[in-house]
Amino acid sequence: TTALVSKLYDQLSDAIDRFELSTRLQDAIARCSEALLVQTDAFAVYEAVKALLDATDADYAYVDQTVSVEGQPGWEIVADAARASAGYGSSWKTGAYSAVPSTYAALSSGRSIVIHTRDLKGAERILYDGDGILSEASVPIFVGGEFRGSIGFIQYTEDRLWIDTEIQT
Repeated sequence: TTALVSKLYDQLSDAIDRFELSTRLQDAIARCSEALLVQTDAFAVYEAVKALLDATDADYAYVDQTVSVEGQPGWEIVADAARASAGYGSSWKTGAYSAVPSTYAALSSGRSIVIHTRDLKGAERILYDGDGILSEASVPIFVGGEFRGSIGFIQYTEDRLWIDTEIQT
């Protein structure tokens, strides 16, 4: 009986945790929508990103737009937010996707990507290690069928697993 009660308690705790995460993410979507609908300036995008950061356990969140860097596809961060404890680097404000080909391949084809620095090889690994990134989740933004940018979340303090609920939201 004790084992059964313990198992049921664990299942209930897990369900409550999932519900709380879902509620935080839905609140973030509402805050994003409100910021973007009420305000039309760069501050609105920052507020939207801050809402997303607050809803997750990420250390850093950003929105970037696709730009041309020396004639090649690249990115430029247009809004970001960080936790005070994150200590993030600034080397990622703009760059060419040629430096991160696996990221570009996923995002430009409409797929989200989760990156664990420990799994990278070569130049990509050096780039991520150099900034102290342990893991990242990026979701593409398409407008009119065209890849226009992404929303991303970065962990500097732990190599975490990104759950589908966070990425889908």
